[in-house]
Amino acid sequence: MKNNAWSILFLILFLVVSCQPETNFYRGNLHAHSYWSDGDHYPEMAMEWYKTNGYQFAVLSDHNILQSGEKWIYANRNETTTKAYHSYLERFGEEWIEEKYKNDTLLVKLSTFEEYKGQFDEPGSFISILAEEITDHYDGKPVHMNAVDLEFLIPPLHGPSISAILD
Repeated sequence: MKNNAWSILFLILFLVVSCQPETNFYRGNLHAHSYWSDGDHYPEMAMEWYKTNGYQFAVLSDHNILQSGEKWIYANRNETTTKAYHSYLERFGEEWIEEKYKNDTLLVKLSTFEEYKGQFDEPGSFISILAEEITDHYDGKPVHMNAVDLEFLIPPLHGPSISAILD
């Protein structure tokens, strides 16, 4: 009798487990910055790092900006930006990078989300997601909130309290 009870229990447990819907785990990052705000690299370099390190999605959520329009940065401002520029140039080449000089200063145009997305997205493997880190201040302290998969920029509210800012 005990063996039958264990057999029935095992059968029920097997059916319950086997009838569960398949669950998937997706490795990703919902919060990273690029040179579009205060990050330390070009957007393509960040996205490539996530893709080549086994992530299935990545989000560059720069402060109060979507990666659209035209933005130029100083590529040889200091040792760090010069090194980043050379890594970027080596990886993506002169054909990809748009640059110009202002006096003796090298400027590089940052790629937009729509431009770099096509370099990395692979259905079923990796996806780039447009986002913004909405950044504000209250009482001298920073207030941050991420908004993901956006269609338009969301400006900070500058409210009279933290909850009003995050509302």
